[in-house]
Amino acid sequence: MNTSTHSHRPQPQGVPILSRGQIDQILAHASENPRWEVVHDLVEIVYGTGLRRKEMADLLITDVDTVQNCINIVGATSRDGGRHVPLTSNALAAIIRLHSLNPNSKFVLGDKADARLARASRDLPTIASQIGASDVSLHALRASFAACLVSGGLDVATLASLMGYSSADTTSRFYMRNNDDD
Repeated sequence: MNTSTHSHRPQPQGVPILSRGQIDQILAHASENPRWEVVHDLVEIVYGTGLRRKEMADLLITDVDTVQNCINIVGATSRDGGRHVPLTSNALAAIIRLHSLNPNSKFVLGDKADARLARASRDLPTIASQIGASDVSLHALRASFAACLVSGGLDVATLASLMGYSSADTTSRFYMRNNDDD
C-alpha cells in the first residue's frame, strides 16, 4: 500500500501522509503483538492529537484534562503561551493505559519516556511495513493528523493553533499546498 496522498489531501514535503485506513491497519497489527502495545497507544495519541515527539516525552498526567477532554500544552514553542488540544476517546484511553504502566510517575509515558519513544520509533516502521507503508514515523502521524483536518475543511488559523505553530504562514507552507502532482 502506498503512503502517498490523493490530490485532495495536503502533504508536507518529504513526509508521508497516511490515510485513516492505513492508521487502522497499523493499529490492528500493533494490537496483535503485546510487545507493540506502547506503539499502538502512541499511534492513537499522536494521530489523534498531533502532538510532537518532545511534547509526548514531556507530557504530564496533570496536563490531561479528563473533564474537558483535552491536553493542556504549556509553552509548546518559545513564541506561544501554550495550547489546548482536544482528545478523542481513543487517545484518552491510550493515555490512561500508558500511564498505568508506571502509575507513580508524573509523566504519561513514565520516567523513561525517551526510551519508550525511541523503541516505538524503531518498531513503528516495522509494523507499517506489514501493510506496505514506508517511511512511517511519529512525525508522519502528526502530519497525517494535520492533513486529515485540512482535508475535512479546518481553517489554517485553527490548525496552526492546534499544531502549536506560532504562525499560520508555517501551517500554510506545509499543509495547504496543492498536490496535483501526486
